Amino acid sequence: MIHAIQTAITDLLDSRYGYPIYTDNVLQGLKAPCFFVFCLTDTQKYRFANRYKKTCSFAVQYLSANKDDPSPDKQEKADELELLLEFLRIKDGMIKANEMSIDFQGEPLTITLTYPFFVLKKTTEQEAMQKLEQQSHINNQ
Repeated sequence: MIHAIQTAITDLLDSRYGYPIYTDNVLQGLKAPCFFVFCLTDTQKYRFANRYKKTCSFAVQYLSANKDDPSPDKQEKADELELLLEFLRIKDGMIKANEMSIDFQGEPLTITLTYPFFVLKKTTEQEAMQKLEQQSHINNQ
């Protein structure tokens, strides 16, 4: 599911902006403007039977081409990305970011998004126990 969410984010960014998108660390050849998309955390909590609640947090970073004064560009992109990345279409439907934070400090602009969803884990069929018969008597009959 992490890959599906990351793919949905990168597809949205590519279709909207067409800038390079990096999902791994880049040591050389970085071309601004660009985006970085990373999964930060993946947590899972047991709910009931075979149901689990998973929460995936992603960081989307935007590196502006304007090196002299990136603030106006960063603020504009933050507003756009907030709306663009709130809902994601993935193979099983849509998911919504329930938490979103934007960090304007320094370069690049960083938006952290948290996507919660439920997972049903497949269980193996187990053989049933032996049959049990019960007899009861009322008033010694």
